Amino acid sequence: MIIKRYACLLAAASAPFPTLSMNAILDMPVVGGVTATSAKIQVRSRSPGGEVEFQVCTDPTFLDLSTCITGSMVTTTASSPNPGVDPVDCTAIATVTGLQPSTIYHHRLIVDGKPRISGIASSFMTFPNPTEHTSFAAVITADAGNNIDGFWYKSALAENPLFMMQIGDFPHRDPRSPDDARKMNINLKCRSGSDCNGQQGAEFALNCLSKMSFDHTWDDHDYCGQDSDGHCEYREEFIQIYKDHWPTYDLPGEGVMQGSGIWHSFDVGKVKFIVLDLRSNRDSNDCGAGGSHPCHADGKTMLGPSQKAWLKDTVLSAKDSSDFIVIVSSINTNNLAREGSDDTWNTGFPAEAAELRAFFESNTVTNVVFLTGDIHTGGAIDDGSNSQMGQPEMNVAHTGVPDGIGLSRLGTWSVGAWLQKDVRSPNNEFPLGYSVVKYELDAELGEFVLKLVCKGTDGVE
Repeated sequence: MIIKRYACLLAAASAPFPTLSMNAILDMPVVGGVTATSAKIQVRSRSPGGEVEFQVCTDPTFLDLSTCITGSMVTTTASSPNPGVDPVDCTAIATVTGLQPSTIYHHRLIVDGKPRISGIASSFMTFPNPTEHTSFAAVITADAGNNIDGFWYKSALAENPLFMMQIGDFPHRDPRSPDDARKMNINLKCRSGSDCNGQQGAEFALNCLSKMSFDHTWDDHDYCGQDSDGHCEYREEFIQIYKDHWPTYDLPGEGVMQGSGIWHSFDVGKVKFIVLDLRSNRDSNDCGAGGSHPCHADGKTMLGPSQKAWLKDTVLSAKDSSDFIVIVSSINTNNLAREGSDDTWNTGFPAEAAELRAFFESNTVTNVVFLTGDIHTGGAIDDGSNSQMGQPEMNVAHTGVPDGIGLSRLGTWSVGAWLQKDVRSPNNEFPLGYSVVKYELDAELGEFVLKLVCKGTDGVE
């Protein structure tokens, strides 16, 4: 059992580290980067260079400490995103190893020798072994509005999900500076206060962060703003802020010559999830002759050369060992949705989309499914016949964006699109909701299948 300490923002104070006080801890711990045998835990405090202990136990009462893994981590300092409220913004992430697959673990912080009582029991479940066929459900969300009610998280919790994933525009804050980005990420998961992104932050913390692990990628509105790309002035700072606030999986882009990014992958039993970063390494929409920047030497790209090579390698290594490969793309792949927008695969980056389609076809990759966001639908599913990539696609419903793309720009979806309006978002043609990915045994077929489900905020399909 190994506990690793991470210095997240600036170098920590030299040991021995002072113990944090009880009121120094802000928010609740966030769990992410979960595998069959490990997990990462993130904490935030208002004290730099402080040490906080944690316990991860199978006993929900924490009475039998023989079931626990105990470790500690040290917070580090950043400039304040919220002057006058939190004088400093300190974070730490620890990796917990030696866990058992498909096991529920309960976790808590130990501050100054005493358990920190938050009033909320916190837990998560480790993933099944990558060699095992084990049923699971995951809740997928996209395109969160600003300052909205997060009531629908209760419906998502009722799905009994193994984990939750948010796939971009979380929320639509368009951060323009590192302080903006830090404040946005803090507000998304705070439990109380006037600036918790409406009640969304509190409901998210109560019904998601305390009950399961969480994974996340960004799109433009939670990266650098509308249609932003790899030329963002604060690109490196925003990548670091993401790593400080979200305990995610190892990032293959770190240290790569073409630049870092937040793309990553993970296995949940026999399902491989590949999570793309379609902002921090992409060319400008108008790159090339007469544009704001030159395109990459080998062609205009949304992925960047390093991420694209990694994507192809990861797909090839998983196509035979995984039952399904779920590729998370914050941008939709439908060949007619948002037609005419340079920010899409179909209009802005058609050559790269064609390259990926040819890659799938030439390598006989037949078990890929795309999860996409960005177009603020109420959920839509296609069997691949209308996709630039030639692969099945589920576009995930928005969660409170005030305006949609319009019915005329929805595109064609072979299975269908959900169109009933929601009174909570009266100017959007499409209802609020979320999506569920289910991997389960089909009794009639006698084999495991992947089911894609779109639901409204009340949990009804």
